[in-house]
Amino acid sequence: MAYFPGNNSEIDIVQFQGSAQAVDPYALDLAHGLYSQNLDFTIGTGAASVIQAATRRGSSQVVQLPTADGGVLSLFPWYFNNGGVQDCYAVYYAPGVGAKAYSQQSASFVGLIAVTGAKYLSFATDGIRGYFGFGDATGRYSSTSGYIYNASTGNSDKLFAQPISNAVVTLTADMTVGSGVVTAGTRRIAFLYTTRNGYSGPICPFDSTTQLFSPILYTATDGAHGVLVNLDCLSIPSYMSPGGFAQVVMTTASNLAEYYAVPGAILPWPTSPGNVGVVVNVSDGDLTSTGTNVTQQQNVLASSLSGTPPFFPSAIFAYSSRMCYVTLDGAGFPVVYVSDPSAYQSLTAAYHGIYLEGKQIPVHGCSIGQVCYIATLSALYACSDNGGQPATWTPPQRVDGSVGVLTPSCLLSSGGRILLASEKGLFSYRGGAFPTLPLSFWQSPDWNRINWGAPTQVGIVDDSLDRVIRVTAPLKVLVTNATNTNPIVITTGVQIGAAVQLYPHLFQTGLSVTLSGVGGNTAANGTFTATVTGPNTFTIPAAGNGVYSGGGVAVPNSPNAEMSWNVSLGEQPGSLLYSLNGFSAYRQGASATIRNLATATDETWYAPAQSNPGGIIRRVLPSDAVIHQDVDLSGNPAGTSALYETGIVPAAQDTTTTVHDYHGCHLRVSGLGPLNLSAYGLDHLRSVVPAAIPVTLSGASGQEILCKFWLRSDQASLLLGTNSIGAFMVLAFMRIYYTNSLPMR
Repeated sequence: MAYFPGNNSEIDIVQFQGSAQAVDPYALDLAHGLYSQNLDFTIGTGAASVIQAATRRGSSQVVQLPTADGGVLSLFPWYFNNGGVQDCYAVYYAPGVGAKAYSQQSASFVGLIAVTGAKYLSFATDGIRGYFGFGDATGRYSSTSGYIYNASTGNSDKLFAQPISNAVVTLTADMTVGSGVVTAGTRRIAFLYTTRNGYSGPICPFDSTTQLFSPILYTATDGAHGVLVNLDCLSIPSYMSPGGFAQVVMTTASNLAEYYAVPGAILPWPTSPGNVGVVVNVSDGDLTSTGTNVTQQQNVLASSLSGTPPFFPSAIFAYSSRMCYVTLDGAGFPVVYVSDPSAYQSLTAAYHGIYLEGKQIPVHGCSIGQVCYIATLSALYACSDNGGQPATWTPPQRVDGSVGVLTPSCLLSSGGRILLASEKGLFSYRGGAFPTLPLSFWQSPDWNRINWGAPTQVGIVDDSLDRVIRVTAPLKVLVTNATNTNPIVITTGVQIGAAVQLYPHLFQTGLSVTLSGVGGNTAANGTFTATVTGPNTFTIPAAGNGVYSGGGVAVPNSPNAEMSWNVSLGEQPGSLLYSLNGFSAYRQGASATIRNLATATDETWYAPAQSNPGGIIRRVLPSDAVIHQDVDLSGNPAGTSALYETGIVPAAQDTTTTVHDYHGCHLRVSGLGPLNLSAYGLDHLRSVVPAAIPVTLSGASGQEILCKFWLRSDQASLLLGTNSIGAFMVLAFMRIYYTNSLPMR
């Protein structure tokens, strides 16, 4: 210690709680830093517990996507039991090919719904069946039918299948030979159809010309015979076979307006054109007492005979034993249709629609316990199931009128709470009063970088394994220079307080970036594919036409970064442990929590923003053989750039002088590979790299590392990091040495 002056002062840092950027650096406590990137946090015990900051766990490839799939915009888990065999699909949406899934059980890809060109997928399940809605770039509108897929049979159909007309089926009824009890008189006979995927539509047949319900009339001349009801199937609708069926319905002779399902009169739908029939042998008295009155079935929403759906769902979500569809009604008003219990396609326009005050536009919904929540652009509403039809429920009550979501991917119900990613911040709501401050309050500068012009590219993952909330988003950066070259080299920075700092842009090569406001070199304005050349630079395939004169912003059009908040110490803004994460050589398209059958763990998985190559990857577990190493789009090893910058020291602790001389530091840091360190003066206007840097880490060093340097500044901060393949650091303690210098400038 003889190197340091005798009157030196020391600052010890034992808690590394991630960065907090929404406060002035002078007010920042030393437990928080000015910047944190690609870090995980470990919390010790005791009153003055050590909070270590370590290079985040890396990633490994699960599987390569098929070459033609292209980029993935949405990712969901689908865990189900198929005849005693458990599987978990990684359901994803790639606009070029539609909705697909990777089956862990068969280690193969499954084509689900071939709807292409949408901007996002909304997905919900009822166990073995999945429900799919497709939306546009706004996140609030769809012009595409909803679909259903049965994972047991592999069948997929449009939701709310069209009724069956007399051009498809000829319905006849004849008196049988032999005795029976059908009451004498004239009655109407028809049938109900139930598709192979469980939808029971209106009573059929329909007249193919008038498009109206057209039952047949049958007259029993006495009360001593049965009736043979026959379906002559002229063609086989795809949604009926195999697995669909028809049930005979009939009125009594005394009331031709009330229809009853005849008990036991069920006909499996044939797999090829032909006749199927069943003998009906029930008196009118028994029909009304034992049959189910299905008259109101005529009001269920169904597609037209030509196949036009009754509505286009922009979002689908499950609530209790019901399925909910966010859409526009027949008159163009925004509505959430809520199905009957355990009948997920059973809806009527009159009794199953939920409308919000002022006909506000619902974006998505979810539930906590027995309460259904519906989010709009600027508000959150709550309602509850009373056991009756949704039209009889108490109208939705407004929980909060200032925070909403722009797209379904910005709302998630998990862990007994609702997570909302809005322009105002990331909020966690557990019922009762809505929180005043967002979880992201201390990271407002990062949050304000989100490109909300592409809202469907923002997504939330609740990583319960690591107690981390993750928000994937495209984050814009400022342009600080644009060279007059071919190609143009763009240099970027991040606005922190009053200064622009050269923190990494976290872009990846191949990312689509829109530049605007670039002065002087106007050829740099436009949408380009970026080629990353450094943490703060990238090139665009354009030739310069002038010298940069200032201004400009670079806006990614797909996710390039992940904001992560560790909630182990609570969900108050000051208690969260924050890190801004990004891949160096993997372009993420979407992320989700997926049950890994091999590890029996819910893991964070990522789908790529491109294929050929492009693989689904997973965040590795502590038990994996290689922990702190990422992969690229081909699954090859890639580096993880981990950075931690302390708050300024001595900050508010020392008020006797305005200038200090900084002499060095001791570090308690372990890891592997080269460790970099820079000492910065206030606002990064001065900097110095110690002569001993980089230091090579090799597990437990047996000593605290001493780094000597000299820097004169009002305040200083230290930036540590590792970035080579396989390198990582675990930062547990830092002691910074300084002396008071000039009392004034």
